[in-house]
Amino acid sequence: MPTFPTDSAVYMKKDVLNEKLNDISSEEGLTPRQAIATKEFAILSTKIMLTELVFFYLLFVYKMSANGSQVLDNSFHYNFEPFFTLQPNLETRKQQLKAWRQLIVDYYESISGYVLDVNQSINEPLFRNNKINRQLSLDSIRVILNDLHSNGLIEWLDQKRQDKCYVYWKRPEEWAQLIHKWVEEKSLNNTVCTLYEITSGEQTVDYAFHGLNEDILVKALKCLEINGKAVLINFDNNSGITSGEQTVDYAFHGLNEDILIKALKCLEIDGKAVLINFDNNSGPFGQTFIADDFFLSIVGASAAVCNTLCRILVGHLKDMTTYKICCLPLSCLATILVVALPLTPYTHRMVYAVCVVCAVGIVGSQYALMPSAITEAFGERFASINIGLVYMSTVIADIAGAFASQHLTDTLGWSGMIALVGVCALIDFLITFLLPNNQHLRLKKRLVNRDMKSLKAKCCDDKPFAIGVYNCNTIANTMTTRRTKATRL
Repeated sequence: MPTFPTDSAVYMKKDVLNEKLNDISSEEGLTPRQAIATKEFAILSTKIMLTELVFFYLLFVYKMSANGSQVLDNSFHYNFEPFFTLQPNLETRKQQLKAWRQLIVDYYESISGYVLDVNQSINEPLFRNNKINRQLSLDSIRVILNDLHSNGLIEWLDQKRQDKCYVYWKRPEEWAQLIHKWVEEKSLNNTVCTLYEITSGEQTVDYAFHGLNEDILVKALKCLEINGKAVLINFDNNSGITSGEQTVDYAFHGLNEDILIKALKCLEIDGKAVLINFDNNSGPFGQTFIADDFFLSIVGASAAVCNTLCRILVGHLKDMTTYKICCLPLSCLATILVVALPLTPYTHRMVYAVCVVCAVGIVGSQYALMPSAITEAFGERFASINIGLVYMSTVIADIAGAFASQHLTDTLGWSGMIALVGVCALIDFLITFLLPNNQHLRLKKRLVNRDMKSLKAKCCDDKPFAIGVYNCNTIANTMTTRRTKATRL
């Protein structure tokens, strides 16, 4: 009968843990399977999903117009200094005004702009060339706009004030022809359409009138109405079938809009085309109360710059602190800014600009924190795989965002949809509190427990040569290890 000499040692559990913690390398980490089983994985996945959803919807709040700088750079007249001073010679001025007409029309077509603000346009690149240090005076701008008006290329919103005007790089009659051609191509005759479907629907994405200003669209539809090709009915501003003065003595005056729409759909049976405007949410949120496309473009550009700078700044702050400490104030500010957006139409437009720019910057900056947070929670060894697994939750946010932008906005309206996004931002803020305060130490403890379980399993498999017995007494907080070596006969 062989004898087994025994060597036993008793260690305090805290000492063993400290020894193991010191041995853990910074390059160690949890495997993807182990990371998925942790609470932190669920929290971080939810946070990045909510961040993606909020950031996705913020893009619909403002409009980023196209860049018209290429049109200006390619214009010979724009880079000619005398072009910015109206010439006294009548024949020369005639040619100069003709060149300005063409430049303005081409510029607004390139940026898909429709409204020109006279007082603000003096600072636009169109009338100010910084390269040659030349700027058109306000009086000269008015002379040029009057020439455009006489040629039917602009229309004043207020004929008396003449401070804003529509720029017709396509006249309403031309838009009407394009819309009617689209109706025939899509076989939409004798159907009910909405203004939203025409300017923002999926079927018009590849057509020039997609995103068309609503007022100009209505003018184009009125041209079709005059030609007997459409009937335009407006439910807004207390006018139309149910609220117009001409229907006061009729039974359907004041009829519920939902019932009215069902009744109008019955007209399709008689072969009549009816165009109905009952949507108040067409276009981005900013365009519902700000008509200046240039201002909205500046807001979009500023938001992009702020997003870039915030990512750098927040990344630096994360290096000095922890993810939780850095993320809590950011999530709180993002929630406040998003919830405040529905109030901006009642304030100065700069308040709207500040809210959008700061919200995009703060929400976008959290993308810079997430890879570091994942590495902090699960280690460096499998960081690439773990980051990819956490970011898979953004697929849910993208699908939900696409669905929301197409359907929920029509149902809830801008205020309701922004409130819903604000709730998502609030949830993101609250679940941040669930993260541990010291992720690095928690990771090391997980790795120690994993190594000790692995060692225990290995000792049990090598019974002929080493027998390990582990007895953990939680009351005494001690751990006894006995190793017995077998001698070969």
